[in-house]
Amino acid sequence: MDNYLPIGEIVQGLAIPLGFIVAVVMSLVEYSKKFGAGGRVCDALSMTFGVLLGSGYYIASFGVPEDFAHAFIMFFVAVVPGLMASGVYNLAKK
Repeated sequence: MDNYLPIGEIVQGLAIPLGFIVAVVMSLVEYSKKFGAGGRVCDALSMTFGVLLGSGYYIASFGVPEDFAHAFIMFFVAVVPGLMASGVYNLAKK
């Protein structure tokens, strides 16, 4: 068990930063609306900003993933903020 991955500790350590990243993504999408973005463009922007900021945060905090387990976690850290921001955007639109 040399290669033990403490998933509970990682998720617990990411909760607050992911919330902050979601807020930043939502702010960037709202700012892009001033330039005429709307609808599906806002969904695409929230995913793009979420992936960029989420993966950037993961790499800055934990380094480049060395194995599949860490790459899998980075995938979720990169995708979740964009999904959450686009979901909140769509919920607020209704």
